[in-house]
Amino acid sequence: MLPKFVTKIQKLIEEKQLITSEDNVLVAVSGGIDSVVLLEVFCRLRNIIGFTVGIAHCNYHLRGKESDEDEAFVSMLSKKYSVDFFSKNEDEDFKMANSIQENARNMRYAFFESLASQYNFTKIATGHNADDNAETIFFNFIRGSGVSGLTGIPLSRNNGKIIRPLLFCSRKEIELFAQDNSLHYRFDSSNAKNEYTRNFIRNEIFPLIRKNINPNVSEALQREGSIFTELEEFIQCEYKTLYQKAMLKENVHHYIFNRNIILSTPVFLQRFFINKFLSSLTSSEITYSVTDDVVHFLGKETGSKYSLPNDFNILLDRERIIFSQNTTTLPFHFEIEVGKNYVFETFLFSSLLMNEVENYRNHSSDVEYIDAEKIIHPLIIRNWQPSDYFFSLGMKSEKKISDFFIDEKISLSQKKTIPILISNNDIVWICGLRIDDRFKITASTKKILKLTYTKIEYV
Repeated sequence: MLPKFVTKIQKLIEEKQLITSEDNVLVAVSGGIDSVVLLEVFCRLRNIIGFTVGIAHCNYHLRGKESDEDEAFVSMLSKKYSVDFFSKNEDEDFKMANSIQENARNMRYAFFESLASQYNFTKIATGHNADDNAETIFFNFIRGSGVSGLTGIPLSRNNGKIIRPLLFCSRKEIELFAQDNSLHYRFDSSNAKNEYTRNFIRNEIFPLIRKNINPNVSEALQREGSIFTELEEFIQCEYKTLYQKAMLKENVHHYIFNRNIILSTPVFLQRFFINKFLSSLTSSEITYSVTDDVVHFLGKETGSKYSLPNDFNILLDRERIIFSQNTTTLPFHFEIEVGKNYVFETFLFSSLLMNEVENYRNHSSDVEYIDAEKIIHPLIIRNWQPSDYFFSLGMKSEKKISDFFIDEKISLSQKKTIPILISNNDIVWICGLRIDDRFKITASTKKILKLTYTKIEYV
């Protein structure tokens, strides 16, 4: 008969479908009590449920001999339970990273994922428990992480590949099971040091809360985490509904939403919508202050612009909110053949050789006519460079293009997006703005080159 503790975990696994009979589970074992208990439970359940087990261990050499002894102990466990053992000795010096713990975590999960790919492990199990979850919720609360942070550690992530079957077991339950079953495990001496925030919360803050405020603080925070998980699930549904309702147009670089629809929702949903949407555009954290600024910005007058830290800009255009990425800040340099049409990321360009002079005087700024015989091939189209100069149409002296841009009130970001047509290192056309006087059509012109530039508009 299985112990009550094991039955509790089996029930959770079956109810949440964390593991099936077809799974090959990689258990992350540090040697500490949580991972040792998790391994023991899995080895009792593997024949009942029908899954297979393997062990993964990372040795970061942060505690010298103690770290090596941890690895040897976990290797011994693999022999005890007759399971495959995989270890990684990380000799890379990551102590200078912003967070040693975060860097170690990233390396650890990268190792687990590589093993899963190489040896066909379908699940990766870690030993996070209810107290770990409570500490995470508390930490996220005091640093102001919002609803998502207050959900705590998820039971599973990565589409169910990473699982945490001990998440609803308290540290006290785990210790009692280890004691009742005479399980040996390793003590991590660094856990007693308060230099890490989580250790300080565990060793200093929680004991005071248990003594003076709530002896069941872990259980209380666990319940709060469950409530916020349900709340986030609800908000996620609201977000999807709002996204679909407000979306007018989208592609990889431009997103356009109906401003009135977004502003008609409660401010809380507006904040969640903006934070989640902006987070989808960048790997960087979108802070509360940025979210708050954008929400307030949405109520401004049409024509207002806002620059985001992830190279995205927001433009308010009447009832529309336009998120656009500045995709042309990188240098571009293309060779152009006369008579061909070109489609680039943000503009179209074409040229046509003409034998007859048509009415070239009445045309838009996106079309120009030049003397074809003054062109030296190949033609180049590239972005503006600070040293560029040209002879503006009607002028006999040179002018720096940067000064021309100032006269035309063109911003720095716009400068980087305007194509410049070049012939033999001479400026022919600042596309859509002005041709060079040296290439203009005269009375002696016999062949004309028609140039067409079309900016791709996403609005």
